[in-house]
Amino acid sequence: MKRYLPCLVLFTGLLLASTGLLQAQAVMAGDSAFIDLLRSDIKKERTNIINKVMEFSSDDAAAFWPLFKEYQAKMDTIGDENVEFIKEYAGVYWNLTNPQAKSIGDKWFDMRLREYKLRQEYFEKFSEALSPAQALKIMQLDYRLDLVIDMQIASEMPMIE
Repeated sequence: MKRYLPCLVLFTGLLLASTGLLQAQAVMAGDSAFIDLLRSDIKKERTNIINKVMEFSSDDAAAFWPLFKEYQAKMDTIGDENVEFIKEYAGVYWNLTNPQAKSIGDKWFDMRLREYKLRQEYFEKFSEALSPAQALKIMQLDYRLDLVIDMQIASEMPMIE
């Protein structure tokens, strides 16, 4: 399995990146229904990847999945805020004022900080339910999948002039 992990993550990354392009375009267009559908597909793929890579025993799976469901619900809340943030940015990009830039920057840093605190909180919970090594592996997988999506969205968003 260790030999196949990089290929699995790369393949999934490419899959998510290709759908990430559509997600970013839909966000810019304000198509919330499409974004919701895409996010549910990504959530399903994330679950499949974690299952394949972690190879949980039945006891570990029973301990892990309820916690992961909690974690994912909280991350989804931040993800919803991120969609709104991107819509806000897209709406003012062409005529961005300094006060708007300050507000958008503050929101972006706040979301990132809350996201990292949530990851830290659940790393501790996963460590207690499983082992610290398994928890770290899960967090690495989760973070890498988020990076692929974030990179695709970032590549579609214009830089401030």
